[in-house]
Amino acid sequence: MKKISMLLLAIIMVFVVTGCDEKEEVKTFACTSKFDKYTNTTTLTSENGKVGKVKVTYAYDNEAMGVTSFNDVTDEQKEQIKTNMLTTLGFNDKTYEGFSINVYFDDQMKVDIEVDMDTVEQEALTKVGLNFSNTNLDYDDAVQSYRTGGFTCEEK
Repeated sequence: MKKISMLLLAIIMVFVVTGCDEKEEVKTFACTSKFDKYTNTTTLTSENGKVGKVKVTYAYDNEAMGVTSFNDVTDEQKEQIKTNMLTTLGFNDKTYEGFSINVYFDDQMKVDIEVDMDTVEQEALTKVGLNFSNTNLDYDDAVQSYRTGGFTCEEK
């Protein structure tokens, strides 16, 4: 009985020492590209070697929005601009599961789109221009895909 107890204790110790306490390295890259009328910053975070979290921030030039400052724009006008922008980005009245969208106005208009990769559907990603199908959601492949697309990616 004592030998069995010692064997079980040894097995438990092996699990504790070799892996149960080990944590997956989490990597985060911010990939940025400046376009004609806006800047796109996409932040990718890894989970178990796959793309786990995605946050896309669009920061629009005021001139592209037809304003010099959003301080002079009424709340009603901002709501109309917000609706038009979300439609342009592929969002409409239908709420896509897995997306959290925040549109806000400070010195410029910004749109934050956070994606829960565990619940979002690939079709919804494609509709809004986030197509990871060629990467099979592999984190390193996704970062490389952004680099290939002209983005500058830096580890955070």
